[in-house]
Amino acid sequence: ATVNLLENEYLEPVGLSKAVKGLMVANKPSWILDLLKLILLPSENKKNPNQKSHGSNRNLINLFIVFAVKAEKAKLMSYLQQLEIFPDDVPRLKALIRNNGLKEEAEYLDSKYVSSKGGGET
Repeated sequence: ATVNLLENEYLEPVGLSKAVKGLMVANKPSWILDLLKLILLPSENKKNPNQKSHGSNRNLINLFIVFAVKAEKAKLMSYLQQLEIFPDDVPRLKALIRNNGLKEEAEYLDSKYVSSKGGGET
C-alpha cells in the first residue's frame, strides 16, 4: 500500500536512496522490487512523476535486475523486455544472469544488445 502512494507523489533522489538502503538493511527484497517496478517499468499511470524523473537511472535499473535475478527469476525476462539497459552494463548483467542459471534471459540480452550492434561474442 505504501508503494502505491508513491505513484502520484514525487520522491526526491535522496529519499529514494534512503528508502532502498533501508529496505536492503531490513532484508526486504520483494519490497525493493515493488518500489523499483513502480519507478522503472511502464505503467498505466502516465503521470507517475517518479517514472519520469528516475525511470532511466542506470544504477536503479542495474539494482532492479540484480534483485530480480535473486528474488523473481520467473519474471526476469518480462522485466528485461521492458527496460532499456545501458550497453556498457550488458556484459556484467549477462554474466550475473547466466551464473544464476538463466540462460534464455542471458541470450535475450545478447540478441537485444550485442547482436544489434553488429558485434557479438566469439
